[in-house]
Amino acid sequence: HYPLRRQRQMCIRDSHNNDLEITLTSILKIEKFEPTPFYGIVITCKNVRKVRLVWALHNERKNFLYQLSLCAPHNLDDLFAFAHKQAQVIDSSSGWGIYSPFDEYSRQGALNSGWRISTVNEKYEVIPTYPSHIVVPSRLDDATLREVAKFRSKERLPVLAWRSMLGVALCRCSQPNVGTFQKRSPEDERYLEILAHMGEGKIYVLDARSRVNALANTHLLGKGFEKVGQNNFYKSAVLKFLNMENCHVIRNSWLKLQDLCIARSEKRYDYDASSEESLLFEDDWFYQVHLTGWFHHLCQLLKGTLEIVNIMTNEQCNVLVHCRY
Repeated sequence: HYPLRRQRQMCIRDSHNNDLEITLTSILKIEKFEPTPFYGIVITCKNVRKVRLVWALHNERKNFLYQLSLCAPHNLDDLFAFAHKQAQVIDSSSGWGIYSPFDEYSRQGALNSGWRISTVNEKYEVIPTYPSHIVVPSRLDDATLREVAKFRSKERLPVLAWRSMLGVALCRCSQPNVGTFQKRSPEDERYLEILAHMGEGKIYVLDARSRVNALANTHLLGKGFEKVGQNNFYKSAVLKFLNMENCHVIRNSWLKLQDLCIARSEKRYDYDASSEESLLFEDDWFYQVHLTGWFHHLCQLLKGTLEIVNIMTNEQCNVLVHCRY
């Protein structure tokens, strides 16, 4: 076996001219192993793919690893983003102007319908993790936006993400810093009231977390969620929890699924296993997949998506989505 460099892919060709292509950026790690009397490596990919290569001689493996090291780009110009350019010549200094927020939100019809582009974050000083230009209601000045940012986790105030052809807005932000003592922000409350009346007089706040996790953030981190309803602070808002787990739980679920897929791939090539053993393994494998919770997470994501679509389509109310950040 030896690798051939093909732009962003590694092509492994054996003595029978059979090719196996692996995208370089999909490689997670490469490990050596020595199943006596051979010499091998295991290439683990980020897409749950695992490739084993075995050689009879130590020098053959050493040569392969050396050839593989040559596949990695040694300077920035060799990276895919730079090596593959458009046919037309674009001045590198004008690259940041290829995407225009003004053109995009004009296309959506937002800038003529009560929205404006604010440059309050032009130097990334107000909201370091937001773009320099954000789309907000025209009725709010930049001074108000600064106050709202102070009341939101990581300063991520509500901004327009997308506007439908019906004029219904999908906005995003982070959780409010209400804490145990239910701190308030008149500017933040006014912001959501404006968003509500830019639609059908009501705004849905969809918190991606479960109520239990949101309450934990309230008491442990000084953050939380909006108090909604006619007798509370956000009078025109309706709060719903989408019951999704946090990123750490979902990452662990994915890693468990990845381990199971790799284990199944290895078992498939265990020629010493009897047909009965293989069937038992398959039955247990599907049960173990269930225990990872991965399909539950996908289900919750799709249910949350459907909730947003139904609100925006059937009720034509504006939606504000946030989680912990």
